Amino acid sequence: MNITETVLIPVILMFISGSIGFFFDRLKNSANKVKEKDVPKILIPPGAVVKRKFEWKNFKNTAIGVGLGYAIWAIFGSAIIVFIVSQRLHPIVEVPVNNSIATPETSNQDNFLIENIKANLWPEYDRKSMLVIYDIEISPNIELPFDLKLRIPAGVSPSVVAGKISDGLINLSYKEVADGAWNVVTINSTSRFVQVEYYDNRISSQNGKRLFDYVWTGDYSVKSFIIQVQQPKNSTNFETSPKLGLGQVGGDGLTYYSTEIGSLSVNQQLSLVITYLKTTDDLTITSFEIPIKK
Repeated sequence: MNITETVLIPVILMFISGSIGFFFDRLKNSANKVKEKDVPKILIPPGAVVKRKFEWKNFKNTAIGVGLGYAIWAIFGSAIIVFIVSQRLHPIVEVPVNNSIATPETSNQDNFLIENIKANLWPEYDRKSMLVIYDIEISPNIELPFDLKLRIPAGVSPSVVAGKISDGLINLSYKEVADGAWNVVTINSTSRFVQVEYYDNRISSQNGKRLFDYVWTGDYSVKSFIIQVQQPKNSTNFETSPKLGLGQVGGDGLTYYSTEIGSLSVNQQLSLVITYLKTTDDLTITSFEIPIKK
């Protein structure tokens, strides 16, 4: 209970109880009021006590007038108390500030800005870090060129920012701006299909147990979000939370865990924790290298 409620409720209750007491006191005095013609003043000796008689007319008139007046005050005070109690039971919920970097006109849930995203997570593939590969399809409702903004961890820069065309990939211009724990990458995309790659060094390792926490920050509404994780070569006890289902062996002989998350709204974050055991620092890519004969 805040200070306003602490002061206001007792004051109202005291006012109502006082009003009720005053009301009945007025009724008592009015009911016993003596008309001047019944007891002439000249016949009343000084200091004499006059026996008053009950007058129904006075009682009725006073009850109606005083009763209506104080009933209004009682209703008004009760309404304030009911309002305060209802706010305690059902407080007004403040709408959170939208911290998305998406523009308002492109954040409508009915008009997804991103048609599809596939997030590929390859731990310890060709570096001792997490290779994150985004395959992004911008909604056909968005006019190109379009400034696509993505948050990646602070201190990390993208290694690939490209647009997909019929003949392959073209480099896309971009700029980076630090924003607290994140690095906001703004890509000027002339292509509806965008590929972004970066390396995240935040894989923790303790006694051979690896742990990585991936987060999609929810900057845009997405119609279809797919996530796929590659199990590192020579790793065991591979798990994800939440679980991505049974792994499937790909054409490269590696096991992949994937699932379709579905649609995501603006500011709806997605977190995936990856854990596994690995006793060596060998990278996955080394298993594909052809040894050179001496």
